[in-house]
This record gives sequence, C-alpha cells and structure tokens, in this order.
Amino acid sequence: ERSAAVLAAYIELVAETSDPGVTISQIADRAEVSRTAVAHFVGSRDELVGAAIAELAQRYETRLRSTVGPEPQIDALLDALFDDDWSDGRRVDDRAFDILGQLADAHPTAARAVRTAYQSLVDELAASIMRTVIDASAEESRGAAAVIASVAEFHPFLRQIGLNTGPPSAPRQATDAIVRSLSRRS
Repeated sequence: ERSAAVLAAYIELVAETSDPGVTISQIADRAEVSRTAVAHFVGSRDELVGAAIAELAQRYETRLRSTVGPEPQIDALLDALFDDDWSDGRRVDDRAFDILGQLADAHPTAARAVRTAYQSLVDELAASIMRTVIDASAEESRGAAAVIASVAEFHPFLRQIGLNTGPPSAPRQATDAIVRSLSRRS
C-alpha cells in the first residue's frame, strides 16, 4: 500500500511540475511516508522512473480494456485512441508518461518500461487490424500499427505546441485511410 502511494505521489508530482527529478522529500511529503520509506520502496532513481512508467502503462492498459473490451475491432480502438479525452494530453497519467519517457535514453529501466508499453500498444493494434482486415499479413498489420501508434502519440504534442494540424478529426481519418489501404491490397 505504501509502495503504491509512493509511486502515485511521484507520478502526480512529475505531471504537476514537469520535472522527473522531484526530490525524495517532495515524494515523501506527498505520499505521507518517511524519506527512508521512499528509498526502501523504490530503490534507485532509475528504479523509481521504471516503476512509474510500468505503473502508467498498466493504468493505460486497464483504461483501454475498460473502454474497448478484450478483443476490440480496429474502429473501437481508433475511436478510443483519438478521443479528445485521450489525446488532449491533459490527463495526469499521459503527461507524466510523456515526461518520464524522455528519460529512456539515460535510464535503462525506464527504456525497458517505455519499450514494453509501446510494444503492447503496437501488438494490440496489429491484432485488431488482423481481426478487422482478414487478408492483411502480420507484417503489414504491424507496420500499420506502428504508424498509428506514432500518430496517436505525436499528434497531441503537435497540437500542444500550436501547430495547425487540421481539423480535430484529421488523425482519426488518416489512420482510417491506413487501415483501408490494407483492405484494398488484400
């Protein structure tokens, strides 16, 4: 329970401050535990970052499953990924994941956690494409899934920095076109 409180405190602080280097004292104060308890429950900074990313990935997976079910068709999955509630970047979890994900180069544990999170998303998208586009090959489905995951991840950033990316429906329409292109090649 205290370990979960420490992770939750760290995630909230990172999202609030945009600083993955928040102090152990800040985390302890937010989690209402001692500084020693923070070190005991999370270990090194690298382990803390990795554990936070893994927790965020698990929350994302749980949220996705509760929205689209266990084996969604591609339309349901795309609707969820490109819904404004998911793509505005305002959710604490999304913000923290983006900030912590930037540490992947310097933190091996974080790199593994980020890679695992994205691999799970790409795998789910590819499986969903294959359920929907019966004749799509595994390779085509994985390629399309990787592009869709990239669009889902990067589009909110482009909007956040003020880039005119067209109407809000543009990324969803673009990903529909990707899936339709697989249907026509089949």
